[in-house]
Amino acid sequence: IDSTALHALRDLVVNTQKKGITVLIAGCNGPLRDRLEQVGFKSQISGEGQYFLHVQDAIDYYDRIKAKEEKV
Repeated sequence: IDSTALHALRDLVVNTQKKGITVLIAGCNGPLRDRLEQVGFKSQISGEGQYFLHVQDAIDYYDRIKAKEEKV
């Protein structure tokens, strides 16, 4: 991933989080995850467990956190 794409992704994440939208990253391979961590991007995604190998894992995670919020 080049610096232009990193900046675009960072802007997208920041803008969606400001609107209260949960950002989850799925299908991100090891080298890309390493690169995102190297440039400090991973710390910008709020919360634990925001990176998933499979899309279905991200959907299941989101469903679980929403169910917990509804119980409160």
